[in-house]
Amino acid sequence: MLYSNLYVQMISGMNIFCLDDWVIEAASILHSKVEEVLLEKGKCSILLTGGRSGASLYEAWSSKSSFQDLKNIDFYFGDERCVPFKEPDSNYALVNRTLFSRGIPPGCNLHRIKADSSDLEGVAMHYAALLPQQIDVALFGIGDDGHIASLFPGSLAIREKRRRVLPVVTPYKPSIRITISPLVIKDSDSIFALAPGPKKAAIFKSLHFDCSATGSEAIPARLLTRAIWLIEKRYL
Repeated sequence: MLYSNLYVQMISGMNIFCLDDWVIEAASILHSKVEEVLLEKGKCSILLTGGRSGASLYEAWSSKSSFQDLKNIDFYFGDERCVPFKEPDSNYALVNRTLFSRGIPPGCNLHRIKADSSDLEGVAMHYAALLPQQIDVALFGIGDDGHIASLFPGSLAIREKRRRVLPVVTPYKPSIRITISPLVIKDSDSIFALAPGPKKAAIFKSLHFDCSATGSEAIPARLLTRAIWLIEKRYL
């Protein structure tokens, strides 16, 4: 991929985009990657993240004039809070008020995790069957504690070897959620770690420069072994 006014560094074997204007440049990187996949395959699957980083990225991406021209994209979620889907805490609601503020581009589909259901195990099984075996572009916001999706430090879900999607109880409200497991991350093609700001950059440094750093159960972001990290240059 070619990106003007951007450069990539390799640190400890990891790809990093060091960005001056994180939100604008990150949106351009993502858009270029999606166009690349569409050119190659004619379709694209994207795993969406929640959180402030995701929301900022989605607003910048959707403001591009070419965003509404995208076709043949299936959008999925990496996790969802178990709240009514129109509540502000819902990732589905977040995506609709940011990425799809002008509507879903014609020819694209958004697949909701129906986490407001009473049968969470059934919802998880249904969504696991709905997800493609390989996600083309997977987005992960990085929590200040190193969590990704709803995989938090100490979560038993990080050890999951069988289920691709499962209900979890997290330390933060809304505490009951549905999340992908590491199996989905492992099978994803292009993975982007959204890491603007000093706290996210500190997580990256802890993962790649601190020899005493512990495993993925302590810092779930360690699961993103093949990710391209999008970091603000001034914090590296």
